Amino acid sequence: SGEVIAHQLEAKTKVQKLRQDQATQTSEQVKDSLPHSLKRSMHIDLAQEKGASSWLTSLPIAEFGFTLHKGGFHDALALRYNWQPLQAPSTCECGAKFSVEHALSCPKGGFPSIRHNEIRDLTANLLMEVCSDVC
Repeated sequence: SGEVIAHQLEAKTKVQKLRQDQATQTSEQVKDSLPHSLKRSMHIDLAQEKGASSWLTSLPIAEFGFTLHKGGFHDALALRYNWQPLQAPSTCECGAKFSVEHALSCPKGGFPSIRHNEIRDLTANLLMEVCSDVC
């Protein structure tokens, strides 16, 4: 009857809340056990967000740029866990010591240009789809 269904829904909600609380508590315990260098890193919080691991299950469709070669996959895992990529150079093209943070902002290293060009190309492709007289 209606009372039984209401009681079942209430019990289910309580169990879900209990499981969520336990998962949160376990997550906090794991975070507390991490070394200081990882605790201050935003990577741990970002890795827990909904959809953060969807890149691992995406189909490798070249048309949409979803392909990832073996080296790129290893680099992506390293960046996700705040590790130094395996094949990273010791120094940047500008002469500074190489680090991921430096590489993402160094104008001579190429990453800002790559990001800029990707945005430029995406914008051009979208405009070609929408406007017939572009390019």
